[in-house]
Amino acid sequence: MLLDDIISYFQPFESICDNDKNELSFLSYSQNIEKGELVLDSDTFLCENIIIVKSGRLRVYFEKEKGKTITLYNLNEGEICVLAASRYLYQFSVSIKILADRPSCIIKIPVSFYMELERRYPVVERYSRKLFIDRFSDILYTLKQKAFKNDESFLKEYILEEAAQNKDGIIEKSQDEIRKETAISSGQISEILKKLENLGAIRMGRNKIQVVNLKKLV
Repeated sequence: MLLDDIISYFQPFESICDNDKNELSFLSYSQNIEKGELVLDSDTFLCENIIIVKSGRLRVYFEKEKGKTITLYNLNEGEICVLAASRYLYQFSVSIKILADRPSCIIKIPVSFYMELERRYPVVERYSRKLFIDRFSDILYTLKQKAFKNDESFLKEYILEEAAQNKDGIIEKSQDEIRKETAISSGQISEILKKLENLGAIRMGRNKIQVVNLKKLV
């Protein structure tokens, strides 16, 4: 059941009354998203839902300039995005885009009802604020890394984080996708990847990178 999924991902909902649980189940819905599909562009329209990732992965990013983006954080299975609806929740506007990084299924909870639950249940409000603070901290950390690390260090960290998402350590992304997600130029990416391959840290394939020696990436 959808309600069981929601409660398993968002524990504070377990403490709300049965009537509110029934309404939560009635108002919420799941949605399948194809890889590469844009889930949200906050500059174009406001997000009116709290998003929970049931399966797959979403990439939250902002566009530095046309064609150049920086990944702020990823939303993996079971994770919740309250930042997208922050204008409603906290009167805080943040310019982000959310894209399906792989085929995904998400659960949407109307933010209007969610705000009512926050008002009536302090445990929901506290948990929500913690999620918001944690995500905002992720953004600050990413921007700090991008500002103070050179491109090679930043790309190494990106490779480690992406490889960690897969048991076999394979990143199935083209260099152009990596460019869009890191805001590093194509020439720099190609040069750094070739260097890492020559060091024996990675193995390159067609639209694929496999990490073969973690120590050489640290």
